[in-house]
Amino acid sequence: MPRIIALTQFVFVSLGTMALTILMKTQPDHTGGAHQIRVFLTQYGLWMLLIPVIWTLCAEITQYASSSNRTLRMLQASGVLIAVAVFVLYGWLIITF
Repeated sequence: MPRIIALTQFVFVSLGTMALTILMKTQPDHTGGAHQIRVFLTQYGLWMLLIPVIWTLCAEITQYASSSNRTLRMLQASGVLIAVAVFVLYGWLIITF
């Protein structure tokens, strides 16, 4: 299950970064309320791809060390929260463009 959640995180980050980069290149002089965040994510968005990698490593190590159901549910919940946060961040930045 952690690999599926990490793959979902990866897809959200990569598609969001690509969409934001395309929007910034088509309208480079656009200024809005979140313009600085857009510029930052356009320039350094590829570093956001480390989020799924780091989460997967932490999840695999934790899953290996502890096999209780509570730990597995907490891992799934944290991964889903990260995926939702990334989706909402990129979605908000793209929709308000």
